[in-house]
Amino acid sequence: MWCFREEVPQDLMFQKDDLGNILYRYDGEYLQDKDGTKYHHGHATVRFRNGIQFVGRFHMGHPEGKATISFPSSSTYEGVVVQGSAHGEGKFVWSAPADWPPDKKFRKEYSGWFDRGSLTSKGKKSLYVLNKDIYQGEFEDGRAHGKGTFLWEDGRYFIGEFVNGKVHGEGKLVYPDGKEQQGRFEPCTAYWYKPLNIPPRFWPGNPIELKIFTDLLETEGWK
Repeated sequence: MWCFREEVPQDLMFQKDDLGNILYRYDGEYLQDKDGTKYHHGHATVRFRNGIQFVGRFHMGHPEGKATISFPSSSTYEGVVVQGSAHGEGKFVWSAPADWPPDKKFRKEYSGWFDRGSLTSKGKKSLYVLNKDIYQGEFEDGRAHGKGTFLWEDGRYFIGEFVNGKVHGEGKLVYPDGKEQQGRFEPCTAYWYKPLNIPPRFWPGNPIELKIFTDLLETEGWK
């Protein structure tokens, strides 16, 4: 028989290291079984010493379900957490770089599918926006891979196949004036490929913050 309680006891609220430093504070719900064993369970807010904050649900001692994770960098993740990793539908928003002009708007976000912390959406569409350039389609490890659509700030767009973040395969390039190029495209240095060139730095890769969070949970025995 389980006993549900809302006020978490001290032995579940704080985790300390050997020197007595607080590693995290847990404020939320818990469960206690008939032999007295207690588990983090239910909705909670966890504040870690390194500045990460988790707001979401725990299941039998592990983060599980919808959550919001805030990082010291001001980046955030909102979505599903499975066994301590971003997995399923979610949204990751990056903070502006330190040298970004304060009077200029910065937008960098990914909305769609996650696979154990990686930006991977095979067979499913995800949306990635970096300021005024937009990509929607399949992803693998934080880069376009598979079928998708890329829209440039100047109005050009490409619909077709991508490999490792590059236009590669069958597709169609459409210019703002309506002119089209259709066929098979492969990365090269030819002048006709230049309008299709996407700098590697455009793609975000897998957010390091999500890996730090997962590693932190493993250290604390929550994964």
